[in-house]
Amino acid sequence: MNSKKYLLALIVITLTSPVGWAQNSMSVSDQSSISIDLSAIVTAGMHTEMVVDNSQWINYSLDVNPAEPYASISVEIASGNIPNGIELYMQAGYHTGSGRGKTGQPTGKIRIDNMPKVLINDIGTSFTGHGKHQGHQLILSIVITDFALLQPGEYTLYIQYTLKQ
Repeated sequence: MNSKKYLLALIVITLTSPVGWAQNSMSVSDQSSISIDLSAIVTAGMHTEMVVDNSQWINYSLDVNPAEPYASISVEIASGNIPNGIELYMQAGYHTGSGRGKTGQPTGKIRIDNMPKVLINDIGTSFTGHGKHQGHQLILSIVITDFALLQPGEYTLYIQYTLKQ
């Protein structure tokens, strides 16, 4: 087996989604491509889970009418395919920083695919702050499910975050 396998996950899509009033917004800090060197994983069954990025933070500002339901942020793969033998996971941390209001609650580690899944829910009127160390830290990880299916190459995935109420 070739011990130099690479996966390139390009996270470039961030939606700024109005939910009601003009000041509602969402952004992801440090949007960049991620290169993953799987050469350290040479023996099947060893270190099958790997955190590949924890440098991005999701920030939002939201003004919710008290009579309306709380908002949520979902995540999905907008385009591209996860290579065979790998599963992709995302987890949001709890809100940190100088924000205020009813910030959302992370739903835990979720498997990302082409169907939207709620990453953060129960978001009320709130402001998380902007940039790194404000809002919710995003942790992207992979799990190797079948070493025999891994193929060397570059793979591009576009991950989409959606703010909705």
